[in-house]
Amino acid sequence: MPVRCLSIHATYACAHAGECCRAGWEIPIEEHLVSPLRLIGIDVGGNRVAPTRPTGECVFFEANAGRLCTIHRRGGPALLPSACRHFPRVVVKDPRGTSVTLSHFCPTAASLLFSTTPLSIVAAPASLSLGGALEGLDATTVLPPVLSKNILMDWDGYSAWEKAAVRLFNDDQIDPEQAVSVLLAATNRISEWKPGTESLSSSVRCEFMAGVEEMRRPAGRWGAHSRPVKAFLAAHAFSSWAAYEPEGVRSVAGAVESALRRLTEAIDERNTPLTKDSLTEALRSTDFEIRHQHRT
Repeated sequence: MPVRCLSIHATYACAHAGECCRAGWEIPIEEHLVSPLRLIGIDVGGNRVAPTRPTGECVFFEANAGRLCTIHRRGGPALLPSACRHFPRVVVKDPRGTSVTLSHFCPTAASLLFSTTPLSIVAAPASLSLGGALEGLDATTVLPPVLSKNILMDWDGYSAWEKAAVRLFNDDQIDPEQAVSVLLAATNRISEWKPGTESLSSSVRCEFMAGVEEMRRPAGRWGAHSRPVKAFLAAHAFSSWAAYEPEGVRSVAGAVESALRRLTEAIDERNTPLTKDSLTEALRSTDFEIRHQHRT
C-alpha cells in the first residue's frame, strides 16, 4: 500500500536533537524487545518502561556521547521501543494506504517548516516510512469520514479535500488566517453536498477554488513568516486523526483552526518580536500541547 507525506517532510531524518529523549515521557518497552535487549547488555527491569533520571531524561540518552541512544547505538533502530522508533511521525492507515505527518515539537521537524519546497502530497521515502513498518491510527476497516448528518464522504472525495487543503496553504497570496477562513467556509459548503450529477471530489475542488478567489488580499500579522505557519497548518490538515471523530471532515477543519489559535496565543504569550527563532519555539510548544498533551 502507498505511503504519503507532505513534500516538506520527505527529507526528514533524525538529527539527534534529543528533545524527545528529555521530555520526561513514559516510554513502554514492548515484550518482544526484552530478550534481545538483554543480549546486548540492556536490562529494562520488570515494569517494561524506559527508566528516567530525576531531570526527566531517559537513562539511555547519551547527552555527552554524540546525543545518541544506548539502545540505538548497540542494537540499531529495530530494537528501539515503538514510540521512539516512530517519533515524530503521526500516522493514519486507511483503505487508500498510509499517511504520515510530523510533530513539530521535534526541532528537526520544525526546521522543515521553513523549507521553500512547494507544499504538496508526495510518496514518502523509505526513511520516513520506516521501510513500510509504520504504526498508527488504523482506519483500514472503517467507513470514510463523516461529511454531514447521514452522509459519509467517499475516499476520492476525502483525498480531494486533503489535496485542496494543502494547495490552499501553499498559496502565497493569502495569509494563515485567510487560509483557515477559506478552509472552514469551503468545508461547511461541501457538507451541503448531496449525491447527484456532481461528484463529491468535483464539488470539493470547486468550493475551495471559489473561496480562495474571494479571499485574496494583502498579508496580515505574520508577514515574511506566513509560509512556515501555513506549512504547519497543512501538517494538521493532512493525515489527521480528527477525521474519525463524530464530525468527520469538519473536525479536521476545526483542529486546524485550533492549531492556528494556539500558535497565535503562544506567540502573544512570549511578548517578543516575531523572528524565526521565536516562531520556531512557538511552533514546537504548540505541537507539544496539541499532539502530546492533547490540548486544543
